[in-house]
Amino acid sequence: MNLKAIKMHTQLIKYISFLMISLMVSSCASDHKPPKESDESGEKIDVQIIVSPDANPNIVGQPSPIRLDLYQLSSDGEFKKSNYFELTNNAKENLGEKLIQQNQFMLHPDTVTILPIKMDSHLKYLGVVASYRDLDNSQWQLVLLKQKKKWYQFGKHYFYVNVGKNKLTQLSKSEMKDLLKEYKERHPDDKKIKENGKTRKYGNDLSKGVFREEK
Repeated sequence: MNLKAIKMHTQLIKYISFLMISLMVSSCASDHKPPKESDESGEKIDVQIIVSPDANPNIVGQPSPIRLDLYQLSSDGEFKKSNYFELTNNAKENLGEKLIQQNQFMLHPDTVTILPIKMDSHLKYLGVVASYRDLDNSQWQLVLLKQKKKWYQFGKHYFYVNVGKNKLTQLSKSEMKDLLKEYKERHPDDKKIKENGKTRKYGNDLSKGVFREEK
């Protein structure tokens, strides 16, 4: 092999190597595409979160505030494989386009939070993460499939969850009703909860503009 042929052979190897590296980089980039922007064109879901009086005990056993994250997902694979810190510190990078939207809330023990949330039309799974202080001994994660309803099924647009002492639990309507009755006994002055365990809905009062004080 003469000198010219050796040079051509070397250049060919370099070119092939460059192509392989480019393909590898492109492949890695496709695995972590940026999150899709939520179109909020799906159903509006009545989200109710009840936090137990003994939730998230601190080092001396006293209940303490807890962060809760809701993730609208197009797929659950990456979410299930991710650990707590990957989900709470850098969900966009770790979940990529599988993450449609993330909502974060800071909740206090013995409280009820009612949130009408507009779901994305591409949502297939809902992920929930509670930032318990003692993660190793807590059930801190839920991954839930969005079920397809039959044409005759109405009134199922809700999601109820209990943030317990060290466990996240999805609740049925009757289970939430029972917990709200107990809550009302502890907090008789909370006007947003009725004695029968149902939530009170208020109409809009636009006399002072689009915003109003929460009842």
